[in-house]
Amino acid sequence: MNYVQLWTLQMMMPIGFFACFAILYFILVLRSTIAFIIGRLLRICNLKIGFIAPPKEIDHNYEDVEKKKPLLTKILMSIKNNVYSFVRNFFNFIIWWFTATSNRRELIKIFNRIINAVFAFLSFSFIL
Repeated sequence: MNYVQLWTLQMMMPIGFFACFAILYFILVLRSTIAFIIGRLLRICNLKIGFIAPPKEIDHNYEDVEKKKPLLTKILMSIKNNVYSFVRNFFNFIIWWFTATSNRRELIKIFNRIINAVFAFLSFSFIL
């Protein structure tokens, strides 16, 4: 790259950065709008969708049980618990994405954080 191309790229970088955040904000507003519409449809149909709760812990002495289990069983149980946790969190995220709306105050907070991030980026990128 020659000097002019490099300088142009550096000067355009904040605009690209701001555009990325603007797209992110647009996606959040769109998600909130879709969640509002789906939530209203669910209320009209009298459907209630809840989050998947984590499994309840069984009260017993884990130390004795853990000492008796072979290593392979411990590894398989850990993998099973992690996969279950991932699937549960994924489905809870999907439920949240389509049902939880963001109010005006939350969207303004997000917008303010985006503006703060853009100006922080500007101050650090053009410090020299």
